Amino acid sequence: TLKALEKIQRGFLWAGRAKANGGNCHVNWQRVARPIALGGLGVRDLARTGLALRTRWLWFSRTDQGRAWAGLDLQFSDDDRAFFFASTTMSVGNDAQALFWEDRWIDGRSVLEIA
Repeated sequence: TLKALEKIQRGFLWAGRAKANGGNCHVNWQRVARPIALGGLGVRDLARTGLALRTRWLWFSRTDQGRAWAGLDLQFSDDDRAFFFASTTMSVGNDAQALFWEDRWIDGRSVLEIA
């Protein structure tokens, strides 16, 4: 579905319609999706934006149980969780939110990684 959405984005940007042929595309899509400060047009990369959103939900599920989606059963891929755990550390504190096996609380590593 991401490919289909990006195809629509490309078509609109290059041809003003839902579909554009390769001859209409004057700039590589990865370059278009770069931030303006890096020479792109600032069009969002949907895959990266989706990963950022899912990672944010994982973060809020740990830090803010008062969020509207706190009670929902959100599904995350193994890659989403691996990215999240590789990017965060956990302070055990009072043990209310810590996941003993998965959280990286021993010198930046999880018990699962060490064992």
